[in-house]
This record gives sequence, structure tokens and C-alpha cells, in this order.
Amino acid sequence: MILHGLTLTVVGMTVVFVFLTLLVYAMKLLSLIVTKVAPESKPSGRNQRIQKPVQLTEQPAAQISNDAEIAAALAAVRVFTNN
Repeated sequence: MILHGLTLTVVGMTVVFVFLTLLVYAMKLLSLIVTKVAPESKPSGRNQRIQKPVQLTEQPAAQISNDAEIAAALAAVRVFTNN
């Protein structure tokens, strides 16, 4: 009985290993085909976009925390957890 279980385990693991190996090679093949059929185009100098750096602005604490909204959220949580 144990021999049947071990055989089933080895066969199952082998099937999964073979399937995943075939899947990896199929994806590599598809990647090669796609790059040959539709190569990545590089933008020309005129069409290139210039990205501006993101500037973080600090907000005052009064804008970040609104006590009324926090109180309403806490009240809603209390109502839903007590029922």
C-alpha cells in the first residue's frame, strides 16, 4: 500500500516537473518570436518625453488629520462590532 502511494507521488511530481519545464521553454520561445515579429521601438529625439521629477510637498498637520472624520470612522466601527 505504501509502495503505491510512493509511486503515485513520484509520478505526480515528475508530471508536474515536466509540465513546468515545458512551460518555461514555451514562454522563452514565445518571447523570442514576439521580439522578432514586433521589436521594441526606441523613441526618436523629437518624440522623447522629458519626465519632471516628482516634488513632495509637506502638508500641515491640520490638513492631514481631521478629528471629525476620525471620530465618525471610530463610531462606525463601534456600531458594527457591537451588533
